[in-house]
Amino acid sequence: MPLLIGAALALTAGAFAVHLWFSSGKTAINQLLKNENSGAQVSAQRDAFSEALSLAREAQSRSDWGRVISILEDTLSETGVENHLRRKEAEDLLALARWEFSNRQLAAYKVLEAERMIAAEKFIEARAMLDAAKMLWPDAPRLKEAEALMNAGNKEELHAKADAMRFQARQFQPNINPPGNWALALKLNREAAALYEASGDPYWQGKSIHEAAFCLQPDHNPAGDWKQAFVLFQQAMELLKNSNDRAGTALSLNQMGFCSMPGRFPGATWPAAIDAYQ
Repeated sequence: MPLLIGAALALTAGAFAVHLWFSSGKTAINQLLKNENSGAQVSAQRDAFSEALSLAREAQSRSDWGRVISILEDTLSETGVENHLRRKEAEDLLALARWEFSNRQLAAYKVLEAERMIAAEKFIEARAMLDAAKMLWPDAPRLKEAEALMNAGNKEELHAKADAMRFQARQFQPNINPPGNWALALKLNREAAALYEASGDPYWQGKSIHEAAFCLQPDHNPAGDWKQAFVLFQQAMELLKNSNDRAGTALSLNQMGFCSMPGRFPGATWPAAIDAYQ
């Protein structure tokens, strides 16, 4: 009897050991399959991430920034890609796309505003808008058309308005008419320059810019600015030089040197002033 009981206990223990071994093996197999599935899922996510980034790069090559944003925003929002090796690359490209897309929206708006200002004959404001749009997006829609519209008016009429405005500006310059107003003379000279540009006359455009710069010299206008005056004299010099006005070019260069003497504005130096005088 004791032998039978012992045998039964041995069989029971053996069966339990087999059960434990089988259960343990089954658990290990299940865990292995789970790990394999998890690894396959991660690998698939990484492949999808890389493919999305490639698509975004293709869109970038076409300057299709809206498409780049759409692809990468969806891709980066997916779970499981937080530690992807190319995540930083994708984030940088997305930031660039958002910047470019924003610039293009702003450029398109500025072109529309320029068209409105041209229609109202506000040529200074229109030119500033077109220049800003061109810097933001050189190929902005309707930019070339707006540039053409800037010069499409009656050139003789525009030139006559510019002449009248330049004459009016001189009447407000206190060096000519002491009760005058420097700020108003500056404004009228700038408007005359914009009208001359629209009429296609760079010579008188340069002359008007020179007078505007003169109105900005602090030794004439206490509210003036040496650096701004220098920049305008430089613009005038280039226009007059291209118009073969040697005397006008020399006069603008002379004023550039005067404005760039040390102490006039940060960065002004004697060498720069001497270069201008020479």
